[in-house]
Amino acid sequence: MIALRHLIAAAAVALATPALADPAMLRVIAGGMVMGDQPLLRGYAWCMLGNGNPDELRGLLTEAGFAEDHDGEMGVTYYTSSDMPFGITTYMDGEICDVTSETVGTTEALGALVVIAGTVGFGTLSGDCETMLLAGTVRTELTSSGNDPVCTSETSSNVRFTFGASALDQ
Repeated sequence: MIALRHLIAAAAVALATPALADPAMLRVIAGGMVMGDQPLLRGYAWCMLGNGNPDELRGLLTEAGFAEDHDGEMGVTYYTSSDMPFGITTYMDGEICDVTSETVGTTEALGALVVIAGTVGFGTLSGDCETMLLAGTVRTELTSSGNDPVCTSETSSNVRFTFGASALDQ
């Protein structure tokens, strides 16, 4: 017979890592079934489903119709789709996944990020701009797009998802 404390411990682990334990809701969001007025939801869900694995993310995005452009010298991969108001860029072998929009500002982007945070679980982190810890292991930071990002913008946004050990080192 399994002791009650073992069941509680197992439940706590499952709740602490909901993105890995049950990605079903993220798949629904990535499929565009709950997008509403939040077009960035799909991009955020794809980054979370990729979970820092560049092959997994590539499969999800090519299946969704994104074009891939890899710059081997810079170690960067760009994904674009004429159907989406954002692009996705990965760095460091998938450890970083950026969702960038030149048409959706940071207030709307935060609304979409909060939906994802509510789906996978979140905590707060200190940072210069809006920073969260999703699913216990994924660091996100919301800024504007561009070479000199600021914390708020009415016209652009970028959410950086950082996976792996460096997510907690920042």
